Amino acid sequence: MSLIVKLHSDSARSAVLESCEAPARLELIIRCESLDGRPLAPWRTHLSHLLPEVPESEFPGREFHTPPHDAWTNAILRRLSRESIHTAPRVHALAKAFLADLSHRARRAGCRAPVLLCVHDAARLDRMSVRFLHRLLSLATALPLEVELHFSSFEVGSPHPSDRFMSAARATFEAARRSIFTRIVGDFGAENRHLLESVTFCAASDSNLATRKRLETAVVSHEFDFAAAVAEQLLAQPLDQNARADVLRLLAIVDANLGRTSNALELLELSKKETCDPANKARFCYLMGLLLAKREGALDRALASMEEGLVLLAKAEVPAETRAVEQAWLLNGHSLTLALLSKRQARPTRELTSRRILKQLLEALALVGREPAPALVYLRHNLLANFAFMLEIMGDHDRAIAFWDASFGPYVAATGRADVLLTQKYRVGLNHSQAGRGAEAVQCLEASLDAARAVGNPFLVEHVLKALASVQERNGALESALATLEELESHQVELGLRARALVTAAAQRAIATKQEKDPVVLPRPNPKLPSSLPEVDLETEGRFNVNQSLVRKETLLNEAAS
Repeated sequence: MSLIVKLHSDSARSAVLESCEAPARLELIIRCESLDGRPLAPWRTHLSHLLPEVPESEFPGREFHTPPHDAWTNAILRRLSRESIHTAPRVHALAKAFLADLSHRARRAGCRAPVLLCVHDAARLDRMSVRFLHRLLSLATALPLEVELHFSSFEVGSPHPSDRFMSAARATFEAARRSIFTRIVGDFGAENRHLLESVTFCAASDSNLATRKRLETAVVSHEFDFAAAVAEQLLAQPLDQNARADVLRLLAIVDANLGRTSNALELLELSKKETCDPANKARFCYLMGLLLAKREGALDRALASMEEGLVLLAKAEVPAETRAVEQAWLLNGHSLTLALLSKRQARPTRELTSRRILKQLLEALALVGREPAPALVYLRHNLLANFAFMLEIMGDHDRAIAFWDASFGPYVAATGRADVLLTQKYRVGLNHSQAGRGAEAVQCLEASLDAARAVGNPFLVEHVLKALASVQERNGALESALATLEELESHQVELGLRARALVTAAAQRAIATKQEKDPVVLPRPNPKLPSSLPEVDLETEGRFNVNQSLVRKETLLNEAAS
């Protein structure tokens, strides 16, 4: 039994409506191989003739197989963070190159009807390929584009394996596949949607792919469907307790990134019971606490989980370096949870709790030391950023600025890392704004914007432009704010984020007619740069945003106290 799902860009719908006859049409067929963990393989194969001619700076998608840097890996596998902000520019760049090639072919063929892109064996598309298709349809404003996804066969209600762990992997695999296909179908419309949701998608078939390293790489690269398929294969093999627990941990991270928090918590609990390594048990306590705090808002349970991990470490005989790393992460998570719990406290008690949090973070920093190992470098930077963030939410903006500059300034000077400079200037700029120093805030945010452009991440450019316009408006520099908003709107249109561009256009109109007595039109900037892009990675945003919660509640309490 076969199934064809048709997707249409907005420009394709218009072209179909305006067409009175059947003009020349360009058709392109893409064939997919088995799901084997090679992201974007069908599309890269099609564009292989372009790769030698396109500079790397203009086509970062060509380097998609390059292993992610260590800090990124640690961010995702330690903090449950999607970090899709790193993959989005690659998918975006590849989609732009593909669309440019299609436009060239269409012009050469004298094509006047929508271009038809047929994708055979669509059940074998990897996750990045579905994100790529979404980008392609979003960007196809000048070239009318239709996409047909061909599913050669499908089953309804396939049985799960009997093993509990393998059953969890299969359920995660199918949820990962359905969620992303459902999103693209919902955004671009299709016939037979109810049938698509019952498709049992293909899994990896080569058992040689089933290694823990392949599983980690798939998780870090957001190939959640492939990750779950590899996990299923690994769990079917004879593994020792610790290895089995680690596979379950990685599967839990996949579930957490898919918004399946209860599944993730259950898998982490199983991991904790399965492992015989006390350091691993402590790590699982940290991850459970983080999920409970950041995704569920269950702060008492989160705090208890972190404290359980600290007790486990205190009693266990583990290598000193391992103990230091795990204890530092637990103190970091414990501090975060305390910061959230402190919002329920009266002001004097809250101030005592804040000092305790700063003391804990300093204790964690002392444990990490100055070793150059990548995992320790990432942890150290994470702790430094959280220490500065605590100063920010306590309203001590001058000390936060001094801390950001003293902690990250020398690192930027020594390494020239534009991505770190981007974060430093963004955070310092917002602290200046909160402290009432508008000119300094604008100067820092403009430096952050330059760094975002140097990094080559258009999605971070959009985020910093939003913050800059907001600060300019608060400064009363309405003409500057309007100019920034015009640039932002144009940038959003270019990124295919048309709904956001409409919101920006509405803000421009509101500011253009604003009177002196009118309230502020633009919202306050997010206190931190994003790590994920729900609009691009096609997952829904978490229900509980810890950073916004901290800042929002602190602001409300300060207003009440005054």
